[in-house]
Amino acid sequence: MNKIEIATMVKESRISKGIDEESIIQALGIDQRLFSQYENAEAMIPDSLLKKWADILSIPYEDLNLEEDVDFDPPKFVTGLIMYPPHARKITFKDIFGGFKASIKEKGKQKSLEILENHLFHPDRLQNQTPKLYIFTFVTLFIVFWAASLIGDIVLTNLSLSMIVPLSLLVLMLELHYPKNVKGISLLSHYALGGIFSIFTVFLVRSYTGYVDVPFLGDLLTAFVEELSKIFIVLIILSRMRVKHVMTGILIGFAVGAGFNAFENSQYGVVTFFEEFDLNAMYDTLFIRSIYDLFGIGHHFWTAILGGTLVMVSSTTSIRVKALFHPLFLQTFVLVMLIHACFNFSSYVSIWLTIVIVVISLVIFIRFYSIAYRRYYLNDTLPKE
Repeated sequence: MNKIEIATMVKESRISKGIDEESIIQALGIDQRLFSQYENAEAMIPDSLLKKWADILSIPYEDLNLEEDVDFDPPKFVTGLIMYPPHARKITFKDIFGGFKASIKEKGKQKSLEILENHLFHPDRLQNQTPKLYIFTFVTLFIVFWAASLIGDIVLTNLSLSMIVPLSLLVLMLELHYPKNVKGISLLSHYALGGIFSIFTVFLVRSYTGYVDVPFLGDLLTAFVEELSKIFIVLIILSRMRVKHVMTGILIGFAVGAGFNAFENSQYGVVTFFEEFDLNAMYDTLFIRSIYDLFGIGHHFWTAILGGTLVMVSSTTSIRVKALFHPLFLQTFVLVMLIHACFNFSSYVSIWLTIVIVVISLVIFIRFYSIAYRRYYLNDTLPKE
């Protein structure tokens, strides 16, 4: 069970048995604020506290399925992450977006503000409607950039252009996510805090290791440090959740990677500005990086693959450090690290080599995502084969 399902069960059980909140609070020894967070699924109830809670409500602890098996058999080799099983039909973007044409006529379409509110706070109330918030996000950030550029505001132009692609893609991933069990407000905090802490970890490590001024070897070390820093933050986030679906691991990884990407873009933009003292030069740098972010090269794509694999190799819904040492995860980490290093190296070699790596990166992500997507969503929306 995820935290929403657990919170729903304990709350409904308490109400049905006529037990008031104060009695539970006193029995558990917690304050009103924390109790409210637990019952409203704003925070995961710790195992030790949940056992006591279940006893008070006379709920069999086993019914909570805290150590439920992850519903995905990991392949032995990394190639299995992007290879469709022989019996499975490949899916297309039409399939993914077509899956949202559900029977919503009976309930009526939700209004834009209602959709936004539900994505942020009540994902369980969402109906199956075609994604559009990501377009609103992109347009809003572009308008902010355009308005700020008219007055020459370096801060707003830098931040809006740095975030325009990573944040818009993250909103799209949230809209596509299945099952609907992740609050948008939580995802945005993972995006912001995950990005800040992961990039801070990179700077901290680099203060000791420095930069290796050897072709490709320096790129490889950079890729290793950055990918390890991001997946460490992802692991911390996932370990505080009950994660059954690989799709959720992909989403959390995408959020942390997108945050890292946005702050790294901003850094490159600032460096360019202070080297040339030219806003247009900063815009050019951020525009080129945005193109890469959109078409396959970006920490959001790479960390999403690692986050999904981390869940896939975990035998239960409790994500632990040992998952980092699973053979499949190690293979995936090496693959992502090599793509990252080759991209950094190619920027000094050939634009054509860079384009090839961009295409490879995007293809691997799309295939990995589409396989996980089919497993947890399309089986319910497409005709049986």
